[in-house]
Amino acid sequence: MVSDPQVTRPKITYQKHGDTLAEMQHFFPGVRAEQVPGCEGFAAAEVITLTA
Repeated sequence: MVSDPQVTRPKITYQKHGDTLAEMQHFFPGVRAEQVPGCEGFAAAEVITLTA
């Protein structure tokens, strides 16, 4: 049951493996997508925002 107003509800943003390639490149400068398995970055991730 949703009890919070829309503006105060938590927000979850999902990232797939391919969405994290740019993040991986911060740790490994110069690495291109074709140089990593599946042309993808780190593992999938979720970002949770608890307040607006």
